[in-house]
Formats: sequence, C-alpha cells, structure tokens
Amino acid sequence: MSRQRPASLSILLMGSCIILSLLLTAYNNSNSTSSAAIANPAMPTVTAPKDLLTLGTLTVGSDTTYPPQEFIDTATGQATGFDIDLITAIAQRMGLKATIVPAGFDTIIDSLNAKRFDVVISAVAISDERKQKADFVPYFNAGASLLVQKGNPKHIDSTRDLCGLNVGVQKGTVEQDYLTTADKACRAQHKAAINLTILQNQTDVVQLLATGRVAATYQDSPITDYYLQQNAGRFDVGGSVVNAVPEGIAIRKGDTAMFNAVQTAFNQLQADGTYRKLFKKWGITSGELPLNRSQGATGVFRWDIFWQFLFSPFFLRAAWTTLWISVVAQFLGIVIGLFLALMRMSRFPFLNWPARAYIWFFRGSPLLVQVLVLFDGLPRIPQALALDPRLWQAFVLGPITVVLIAFSLNEGAYMAEIIRAGITSVDVGQMEAAKSLGMRYALAMRRIILPQAARVIVPPLGNEFNNMLKTTSIASVIGLLELTNTAQIFGSPTFTTFELLLVATLYYLLLTTLWSYVQAWIEKRLDPNRTSKLDLQKKGWTQRMLGFGSADTRGAGTLVSGH
Repeated sequence: MSRQRPASLSILLMGSCIILSLLLTAYNNSNSTSSAAIANPAMPTVTAPKDLLTLGTLTVGSDTTYPPQEFIDTATGQATGFDIDLITAIAQRMGLKATIVPAGFDTIIDSLNAKRFDVVISAVAISDERKQKADFVPYFNAGASLLVQKGNPKHIDSTRDLCGLNVGVQKGTVEQDYLTTADKACRAQHKAAINLTILQNQTDVVQLLATGRVAATYQDSPITDYYLQQNAGRFDVGGSVVNAVPEGIAIRKGDTAMFNAVQTAFNQLQADGTYRKLFKKWGITSGELPLNRSQGATGVFRWDIFWQFLFSPFFLRAAWTTLWISVVAQFLGIVIGLFLALMRMSRFPFLNWPARAYIWFFRGSPLLVQVLVLFDGLPRIPQALALDPRLWQAFVLGPITVVLIAFSLNEGAYMAEIIRAGITSVDVGQMEAAKSLGMRYALAMRRIILPQAARVIVPPLGNEFNNMLKTTSIASVIGLLELTNTAQIFGSPTFTTFELLLVATLYYLLLTTLWSYVQAWIEKRLDPNRTSKLDLQKKGWTQRMLGFGSADTRGAGTLVSGH
C-alpha cells in the first residue's frame, strides 16, 4: 500500500494541473469572446489620440443588452448591433481596432471617467445632467415607445394610460424619468400610481412582459421595433413614438484629442454614406442625424445630490425595507435551520439524508441564482407543462415574496450547521442527566440543551444577520427597492450613482453598527460569567459595548500577579 501512495499522489497532481489548465483556457476564451476586435484599415484618415488605454486599440464601454443597437450575438458570442458597427467604423478611420467591453448602463459613465474605457457608445440619451459628467458626439435621434401584449388588451396608447398598471423599464434610462413624471401626474389626478419594475438589463425588462408580470415596457423606439420584428405575433406597440432626443458617444471631460478624432471620423462616415448604410443594415427607419454638435460641461462630485438624498424619504423607506426583510428572512432561516439541525443529527436515514441534501443544495448554489430561478424560472413551468394559462398567475411571485422565500431557504441551510455545532458543543452528560430526571427528549432540548447551545450559536448568528443586511442588495436584480437599488435608480439617470452609493453605504454602516451593539448586549446577557452591574459601571462605554478601550479605574481595585 505504501508504494502505491506516491503514484496516486502523482496522478492526483497531474489531474489537478490538467483541470487548472482547462479552467484557465476557458477563462481566457470567455474574456476574448466578451469583446469584438476588428482589424485595422489599410489607410487611416484620422489621427488617433496618443493616450489610449491600450496601444492600437479603442476600448469601448457598452451595455450589450439593448438590441438592435448593442447586444451579444448568441452564435458568435461577440458584441454586435448598430452602435457596435458605428464605433468599429470610427475606430477604423483612426487606424485602430475596436474592443467592446460589456458594462452596466447605470455606472457606465463613471467607469469611463475612471478610465476603464476610452469612449462609451450605449444609446446614451444626451441631457443637461449627463453633460455634467461627459462630453458627447451625437450620432442618433431616438424617441420612446411602449411595448405591450399582442392586441393591446389594456388599450395603452400613451403613458397617461399606465395609471394603476405594472410597467417595466431599464434602470438609468430617460424612459425611467418619463415614467416617474407620468406617475406623479397619475397621483395628482387622484388615480392609481404606476407600479414600476426597474431592472438592470433591457432583455430582462422585456422578459417581464413575456411572462405577464407587467402590462407594458418603455424603451427607445428602435428597441421596440426590434422586439416586434423578432417576436412576431407576441407583442404590439402602444401608441406612437414620443420625446425624441439625441443619443451620443460619451467622451471624458477635457479629452480634446479623443473628442476631435471621434467627431471627425463620424463626419467622414456621414459624408461617404457609411452612416446611412448602417440604418439600412439594421432595419432602422428613423433617427438619422444630419448635423453634429458637441455637448458638455465640467464634471465634479455632486455634493448637492449627496446631501439631497442623505435624509430623503426614498432612502429612509429603502433602509426600512432592507431591515424588515432581513429580520423576517433571518427569523424564518433560524426556524428552518433548527428543524434541519435536529433532522441532521437524527439516527433515522429518512430524516438525516433529506437534511443533508437540503444543506448541500442551498449552500452549494449561489443565492443570486436561487432568486433568479424563483423570479424568472418559476413562471415558465406552466408553459413547459402545457398547463391551463389561467394557472400561470399562481407561479408569478412578486419581488418581495421571491426574496423572502429565497433568503429564508438559503439562510436555513447555514443556520442548520450553526445550530448543530452549538448543540454538539454541549456536554453529552447534560442530556443524560436530563433523561435521568424523567425529561423527554423535546423537553430536555428546550430546557437544558438549547439554552446552553445559545451561547455558542449567538456569535455566528450575529454575523449571519450582519451579512443578511448586506445580502439584501442581491434583491436589486429583480427590482426590489432596497438600499442598493434605490441608489442605482435615482443615480443612474444623471450618472450620479457613485454619490448615491455612498449614501447607501452610510445606511448599511448605520444598520450593521446598531446591530453590533444589540449583538454585544445579547452575548453579555447569555454569558454565565458576566460581570455585575457595579463592575460594568467601572468600565468605559467602548469597553462595555465593543469589548475594547480603557476601563474607568476610578475607585476600582488593582489586579496584581506574583508577590
């Protein structure tokens, strides 16, 4: 046997190396397919800027979830679309290759200013507030339009018809601003409010309409036309195109060389007909710009936005949502975890193995995936099983319901192991002594074992709740208005997400700090060797609450070692 161990170890090491090599190869391939590289033209006609992030490459940020302007081709895995072709042609005029870097729309300008890209092209509508963050070279003129169910069953012709309805929109778009204004108009007329679902990706927004979660979605008119073409017989347009505004290629403030190069290259594409050919290629019938003009102002940290939202009712409500969801999910997780822990410790396989499987599944799969499966996957079950469409609504859960279910089930798996560890830390003789006194198992657990186990359970339980407060940010992906999503929703239209994320961070710190005090108090109450009230009065407040700091030694005795 001893001679076989080195061979087995060698095989194990060799297998590990092979797996690692495959993973690295897959990682490199995934990185390469996330961008589109185009070969340099033979004769550049525009002088390229000298301060590119990568020599010979124009690095472009784009939210590639907005067809037909920018999206990922599922056949090639590469970015494609009207905007992608346009920026590629502009790069070729400079003798550069274009590399597309996918990015979230709500932070894309902040990423540009952080020099993660050279430029941004992502159907960014030009507004006065956005001009404070970046300069723009206009290239497209797009309006907004409503996408509705086939036949328009709700008779939606404009945003005035959306009062009391569920409506989907992408985070950070001008359409989000339009819907917010329309919602205020509904309230002013004493009508029901518009129930907005605001998501990160446009494809997810349209998926809401496909599953019947919303009555309409609001987006740029070319995107509405694209989904009508791609889903014939499934959707209709509600009303006409309104609020036409120019969209622009975003460039960092003060980057005159880049601005002039992009503007000159775009002018050349207009002059030689390339620009018009792209409209025909992508089936876009309107939006062509005859003129170009620069836009912009100095970008600075928006202290006015920071102070405006620091104590705003929006963030106070979001903080309350974050808190109560954390409390409810944690409580349910503890209840689930207690039952699982007892099942896990059972000698009966029909109890032990299901608990093991539950813990294995929920601890081994990401919480984000669990949330998305409940939110997006569950409504597809009736369709896959060809059930009566009237039953579909039972499978469509709201964001709060999804979050509470997913968070509770996930937390239950972690709490099961924490509680099990606490119970097993209690001396076995405690249960034997309880039984010798005539106590049944349930009574002994309730009166003897669990109270002692609580002293071991509370510290990790406190950490779990602390994590739960922060984990609620995952709920932002399905549109729940907790702290993170609130910061993104109100910050993305004006690209002040950074300022509002700082506000959200302060609220998270406030909640977790308050909980640390509560946890310290609970631990001290459960400590059998806790100091008396008189001894506590002799300590400083930091030592009493946080466990560190200098004690107040006035009138106190002196601790001495030795003679």
